[in-house]
Amino acid sequence: MEKTSGEFVLEGFKASDRSEPETAVALLTDQDLQRVVVAWPKVAPRWIPPRKKPPENQAARWDWLWQAFNEASWEGIYDDLADATMLPGGMAVRVFEVARRLRLVFPDGTISQWARGVLRSQVAAVARPRRREIEESERTP
Repeated sequence: MEKTSGEFVLEGFKASDRSEPETAVALLTDQDLQRVVVAWPKVAPRWIPPRKKPPENQAARWDWLWQAFNEASWEGIYDDLADATMLPGGMAVRVFEVARRLRLVFPDGTISQWARGVLRSQVAAVARPRRREIEESERTP
């Protein structure tokens, strides 16, 4: 199956993500942002890539990729994000828009490579001490 222009543009953004680790820095301290990024792959609707010619401007291309979702889709997305993150609706919308502008989430339901790495390292940091506690309690009679 031949790729659409939208798929090619999205691949370009994903490739540039690999060279922009600073976009994920906000995830280190913002728990609401972490919740939204973690929830995105679970709540993202099916993305239909645009087939038209993309705009020349990079920022306009990013917005163009997201135009596949109409207003009714956005309402459902925001409701699902609020439910999945346990954030109030308006807060979920604002935090999602930050994630989208930082390109931590992609319209196809994936998250950036750097976001994934930051989230995994945070899980490991939390899990490591807990694992030691469990191992120690198992050794103690």
